[in-house]
Amino acid sequence: MIGVNTIEVNGKLRAYTGLADIVAGVDGAFYSGQTSTAAVGSSSISSTAGLGKMKFVGNTRVLTNTGEWGNNPRAWDAEFAPAAGQILSIQTGFKANSLTVSSGTVTSSSADFRPDGNGAGLGTLTVKTGATLQFSHTTVNIRRTGTADADSHFGTLTVEAGAILDFSGSSDPEIGAAVFAFNGTVKYSGTGAQVLAAKGGNVGGADPIVYTNLTLSNTGVKTTAAGLITTVNGTLSMQGVATAALGAGSAIVYGVGGSLEYAGSATQTSTSIEFPVVAGPVNLIINNSNGVSLHAPRTISGVLTFTTGKFTLGANQFTISNNVPAAIVGHNTNSYVVTNGTGTLQRAIAATTNSYDFPVGNADFYKLANITYTTAPTTGFLSARWNVGYAGWFNGGPLVELDGGAPDINLNTVAYNGSWFIDPDINLIGGFYTGTFTGNGDNVVINYLQTVLVKRPTTPPMQPWVLDGTHVTTTGSNALHILQRTGMSGFSEFAIAGELNVALSVKLDYINGFKQNGSHNLVWKVTCTNNPNVTMSLERSANNRTFTGITTITADALRCEQPFSFTDNSPLKGTNYYRLKMTDANGKISYSAAIALLNAASGFDIVGLLPTLVNNNAILNVTAAQKTRMDVIVTDIAGKQVQKIGYNLIAGSNQFSMNLSGLAAGTYQITGYTAEGRSKTIRFVKQ
Repeated sequence: MIGVNTIEVNGKLRAYTGLADIVAGVDGAFYSGQTSTAAVGSSSISSTAGLGKMKFVGNTRVLTNTGEWGNNPRAWDAEFAPAAGQILSIQTGFKANSLTVSSGTVTSSSADFRPDGNGAGLGTLTVKTGATLQFSHTTVNIRRTGTADADSHFGTLTVEAGAILDFSGSSDPEIGAAVFAFNGTVKYSGTGAQVLAAKGGNVGGADPIVYTNLTLSNTGVKTTAAGLITTVNGTLSMQGVATAALGAGSAIVYGVGGSLEYAGSATQTSTSIEFPVVAGPVNLIINNSNGVSLHAPRTISGVLTFTTGKFTLGANQFTISNNVPAAIVGHNTNSYVVTNGTGTLQRAIAATTNSYDFPVGNADFYKLANITYTTAPTTGFLSARWNVGYAGWFNGGPLVELDGGAPDINLNTVAYNGSWFIDPDINLIGGFYTGTFTGNGDNVVINYLQTVLVKRPTTPPMQPWVLDGTHVTTTGSNALHILQRTGMSGFSEFAIAGELNVALSVKLDYINGFKQNGSHNLVWKVTCTNNPNVTMSLERSANNRTFTGITTITADALRCEQPFSFTDNSPLKGTNYYRLKMTDANGKISYSAAIALLNAASGFDIVGLLPTLVNNNAILNVTAAQKTRMDVIVTDIAGKQVQKIGYNLIAGSNQFSMNLSGLAAGTYQITGYTAEGRSKTIRFVKQ
């Protein structure tokens, strides 16, 4: 007789009939009698009005062995409270007034687990926070002993938040309870096919159809009970290689805030069963390092969370319909949206100055795009994708010119590594924005000044690509590049791309020369962005027509950041003309303008004026044998002086900027005068 007391048992629980006295077993078990192994009768242990409790504490052990404990009525409560991380194993049916698992793990390999309550709808089964109750028997019945529907169900089955109820072996569990409070996690983790629990053929009460967290794991098909709508208000987690199926007339739906998680041990592909179109998940969680593929177009109104793994869209569109900037979280170089082909990541945009990430890429590399609005647009959607070798780039071969010369990019030969596309829908217009794009990997091709391209309009036929916004220098290494354009407006479809083997043309920053101790010293600087190498040949001529190379230097883009120099220790007699021949990585050849150095004891000469057709300003190129003062006289075609300018010459090449904007259109002459005499006269035309 327990009375109203609680007895803590730190050992096994065995039942025998025979003598009424109580003796201790050699193994520390709790005995009632000592003669036979027949199951104990209902009168062996009792309590006062069901107020007494047997509390099982301690460490991992078998609490009841097969055949040693009867599944007869128990007019007392049972609490299982092993230490945290410890396991109590029950191999027999177990029945008590109410059953509570308050800590640790309780495993049952029996078919029966019965909170009796001494009446229909009265008993309770509670799994408390931090505890786990696991059933490994192929057939599980959680109910009273009654045979009629009206008598076979108990009161409330509660799985508290942070608690786990795990059907690890049962293929078709039956639960008879009047009320279910699944606030924690219910798992179906068997190695084969399982049907989600229902109340059974002759079990009264309600059906367990509303879950907070539901986990389908291990292997096999997990099927919803026929005719029932299973609602998930927390998270449905698809784990292992388990798949979901629907019983006849059943469905899986999600409540407000419901989430779908893919956390498998192999590559997973979504289905319409766990990811329905109607009443589907609000949030999606990618938690599979092997990756998850989308089976059909889908929309969520909540958050896309990356824990680990890639989310491959195939040809499908995945839409986030809210306009919350932080609706995609956790993306990184190993966890992002793969948009090869025609699949797109679509996001709703608010009419505010917010920032939106589009963590897209191909199967190998993460290529994040970010659009930050500096002035608000109208509401609408943006769609992002990363395409490999997008075919539209090859139709018509649009050209992009960056520096006032010949086109730098022929897109017929660009984009074999892919391109970004950020497409607005017809409702999203206006606003100024900044586009930032990140890529990684040895083959990424976005660290080019010319790679931000805007195509507008987007209507056929194919339109030219044009630059838009202000470029911000690319940063990073071959492992990670970030490229940005600011102040863009008139949003339309645009792309970012390049080709690993396409380099910018080599550009001459300057070439200068001076005399020193009978030698000619040449100094020059070039820009050779993204060229793996550039070849520069310094050439010399006596007549400014026929040039011969006197030295050749090969350099990469890093070396090009510093000036180059060469000393001609054996200059020709008289005037020496020097120019730079530059060959880029693609074999394109360009030449600098020639400069002149005078190899003589005295004298000077005007080498030329660039350009000869002058709008406002021009560069006068003069060579001098020694330091001196020169006056430049500009006369019109009639010989009338219209301008006089004085310059100080150094021994070597001299370049002076001349402001000729005040002259009327016509033909003019320039003549230089020093103490040594006059130079030759050259002509130019003012436009």
